Amino acid sequence: FLTVWFYGEQEARVAAVTADKYIDIARGFLGWLHLERGVPLCDLSLTHCFPSPERAAVAEAFAHLEWLVRTRQHSPRTELTTVRALVQIAKFLFRTSSTADPREGDKPFHDIPVIRELRKLAADASKRARTAPLVADEEMKWLEWPKFLACVEQLRLECAERDARGRTRSPTAIAWSLQSYLVFAILACVPDRQRTLRELRIGKTLRWNKTLERWEIRHGPSDYKTGKVRCRGGP
Repeated sequence: FLTVWFYGEQEARVAAVTADKYIDIARGFLGWLHLERGVPLCDLSLTHCFPSPERAAVAEAFAHLEWLVRTRQHSPRTELTTVRALVQIAKFLFRTSSTADPREGDKPFHDIPVIRELRKLAADASKRARTAPLVADEEMKWLEWPKFLACVEQLRLECAERDARGRTRSPTAIAWSLQSYLVFAILACVPDRQRTLRELRIGKTLRWNKTLERWEIRHGPSDYKTGKVRCRGGP
């Protein structure tokens, strides 16, 4: 579901990393149901998140969101991410109950009442997120460009085969240093999202250009959430 084709599919598939995030949030919801609602572990399942496709089934999800905001101080942006994951849980549970057909102009899963309610929660969270103050201090997040380049150079020097005392470093230690250096060095040349680096694969997204004799990062449409619009048929 979400990452592979299946009969009755109503929406485009998402990247595995996005699906993994949804799974993490689903596990958090299940943990809350066990610890806060007392659902025994032996009985715990996704059906406890949404017992039915009816509108009233959104009650536990609403209570969970309220708890996250009250006890974990979740911001509207984090709340929005959680609601989006809850929508996916409901779609998974009631995927065979929906008769909506996007090819005929229907909104995916529009005929499932609990999903309509969750979308209202998402719209509300999105509205509040647009005006909510940022949680992190933006000034603390940024580094002056010369300082960043100096950091990259320091990491390059730390890739040496010997340490400051002249002792030979293990291949594993050198590999870790190289990895840290490459992360920062690539960002210095290609200021992309962390996902770009996390999902680099030699021969797929990281390719050797024989003509120019250099490594290149190349992406296809499936490597972007907005691939069909942003990267149609290009690197």
